[in-house]
Amino acid sequence: MKEVRFVLVVLAVFSISHFVTDGYINILSPLSPLILNDFQLSYTQLGLLISAFTLAASILQFVAGYLASRVGKDRLIMGGFIWTSVFIYGAALASSYPQLLVLLVAAGVGISFYHPSASSILSGTFPRRGRGRALSIYLFSGRVGAFSSVLLANVLASVVDWRLSLYTWAVSGLLVALIFAAVNLGDRVEPERKGSVITLGWQFSRRLSIVVLVLIYSVYEVLSRGLSTFIPIHLVESFGASVANAGFSVGLLMVCGSVGSVLIGFLSHRFDKERVVLLLVLLSVILTFFVAVQGMDLFFVFTLALLGVSVYSISPLTQALVSEYTLNSERTKVFGFLFTVSNGLGAVTPLLMGVIADAYSLQASFYLLIAVACAGVASMLGLVLMKS
Repeated sequence: MKEVRFVLVVLAVFSISHFVTDGYINILSPLSPLILNDFQLSYTQLGLLISAFTLAASILQFVAGYLASRVGKDRLIMGGFIWTSVFIYGAALASSYPQLLVLLVAAGVGISFYHPSASSILSGTFPRRGRGRALSIYLFSGRVGAFSSVLLANVLASVVDWRLSLYTWAVSGLLVALIFAAVNLGDRVEPERKGSVITLGWQFSRRLSIVVLVLIYSVYEVLSRGLSTFIPIHLVESFGASVANAGFSVGLLMVCGSVGSVLIGFLSHRFDKERVVLLLVLLSVILTFFVAVQGMDLFFVFTLALLGVSVYSISPLTQALVSEYTLNSERTKVFGFLFTVSNGLGAVTPLLMGVIADAYSLQASFYLLIAVACAGVASMLGLVLMKS
């Protein structure tokens, strides 16, 4: 009973902390027009601001994976929240563009401390059978945090000022740090249970399997970032949809994806995860093509909802598989590598799609997503065949 209570506490703490972390990452998007106007920025300067913040939160996660083994995972997470909150608060006080840029990049560094250690602790806490369900709840809480930060930013910016949104989320981060200090989780790394890690035969390379899964998680990041950024633009520019309907389309994609990924996560222990991920990536290829060429009608709405489920369900199952192919002693470093590569590729996806859209067409930019997902299908098929 005591063990069950501890497991539930771990899941609750990381669900709350993931809510705040993903709120940090997404809070700038709705504030962009106001920041643009307040600091009299060009579109290039605004793009640099958001890209620099996102990349700072992404590319140092590999380093954070190594750092966690020296200072402790829970201490690194707690320190990351304090660090990020201080610099987010400072960004709210910025009086010039250079100040804002430097402070947001510094805040992004603190965010990079979170995901590798969090995923590692959760994977070490939950047995293989329940890992997919736990990670789906954890990831769902992050998406709710992303929605909430956007909603809060819109409300506070319209009623008071855009800076108040940053103040509020900075205080939230400090409260999460206090929760970690009070609960004192420690490094939840248990001895390997029998059957907790997939045993591979001589013909199969464990490292190769991890590389494939990093590619699959990168497919998820590329698809989610690319679709959420360019679907509304595509609908408005190509099909004359209203801004409200275009915004609804992104909400539909994310809500259906978040709910669907939790349901699939709860059912994941009943099926072979590798085969399920393969089917999800293949389905994402087909549905992305239909979204690119289909006008905004009922079939489009159904396609978009199903696309959200297929894309967002890739994430928890892939993280669960990474934990199953990785020894506990290596897990934090592997997750650091996973998030560094995938988030970095996701961060540059809107830029690459923009270049293709300028050179050819908006519809052509979606073919980049399809090509990346096709590479994921081929890689995952190889993993399934080699395992069998």
